[in-house]
Amino acid sequence: MLTGSPLPTSSEVAVVTETLGLRADAQAMVTPEGVTALVEGHVRAPLGKLGPALTGAVAALADGAQEEQLVALTTEAEGETAVLKLNMMLRRLDQGGWLRHTVSVDGGPLATRQPVGHVMPPQLPPADLARPLVLSRFACLRADNGVLRVESPLHAVFVELHDPALAGLVGRLALPGQASELGDSVPGLAPAAIRSILRLLRDAAIVTAAGSEPLGQAQWSFADLMFHARSRVGRNLGGFGGTYHRQGLAEPSPAVKPPRAPAVVLPTPDLAAVTAKRAGSPREDHS
Repeated sequence: MLTGSPLPTSSEVAVVTETLGLRADAQAMVTPEGVTALVEGHVRAPLGKLGPALTGAVAALADGAQEEQLVALTTEAEGETAVLKLNMMLRRLDQGGWLRHTVSVDGGPLATRQPVGHVMPPQLPPADLARPLVLSRFACLRADNGVLRVESPLHAVFVELHDPALAGLVGRLALPGQASELGDSVPGLAPAAIRSILRLLRDAAIVTAAGSEPLGQAQWSFADLMFHARSRVGRNLGGFGGTYHRQGLAEPSPAVKPPRAPAVVLPTPDLAAVTAKRAGSPREDHS
C-alpha cells in the first residue's frame, strides 16, 4: 500500500534494510508425519523434517525477517554449524519462487520484489551500479489493487513500489544515468536507499545496463514477450486452465445468445400477391 510517509532527507543518516519473507499467497504447513511444506495454490514444496533451527527460520519468514535475524535465530537454536543449512534453504526458496524481498528505510517499506510463479530464470550477475543504467524497453508500470507495480517479462518477478515518489526514479531511467546522478529524481531519498532500489530493479530485469540490446531480445516486441512469458505454466500467477478468477463479478453469459430486435424494420412482402403477379405475367422469350 502507499505509505505516504515523508522520505528521510539525504542529509540524515538513513538506515536501509532488506527483509525476506514468504510470498504473500504462500503458507507453511506441517504434515502429521512432521514434514514441513510450503503451499501456494496447487504448488507444493516439501522441505522435509526440519530441526529447531530451520523450523524457527520458516516461522520467522512467515512474518518477515532480515537475514541477520535469521542467522541469529539459527545460531541460537543449533549453533553456527546450522548457518550453512539456513543459507542452502534460503537459496532453494529463492530459486523456487517462494521469497519476497522488501527494501525499507528507517523501518518504512519502499519497494518489494515478489515472485511470479515458481520457475525462476538463472540468477543475474550482481548489479553493477558503477555503470550507466537504463529502463528496459520491456518494463511495464501499472496500478494493481492500489499499489504501483513495475515488472518485466525478462524475469519471473515484479516489484511493488510502496511510495509513489519512486515512480519518478523509474521515469528518470527512460534515459541512461548513473546511480550518483539519480538523486534529484526522488527528492529527499538518501543515496544509500536509491542504490538499494536500483539493485532491486536491476535484479528484476526492470533496469538494465545501458548499451546494445542482445539479439535474442531485439527480435521481440513488448506485447508478444509479455504474453509469451506470463502465459507459461510456472511463470504465471493465478494457476492455469479454468481459474474462474472473475467468478461472482457478473452473471454467466447464456449458453445460447438471445435474439435481439432488428436494427432496421423491413417491410414484410405479400408472397401470395407476388406469386399471382408473376403467374399472370407473360413469359420472356430468350431464344
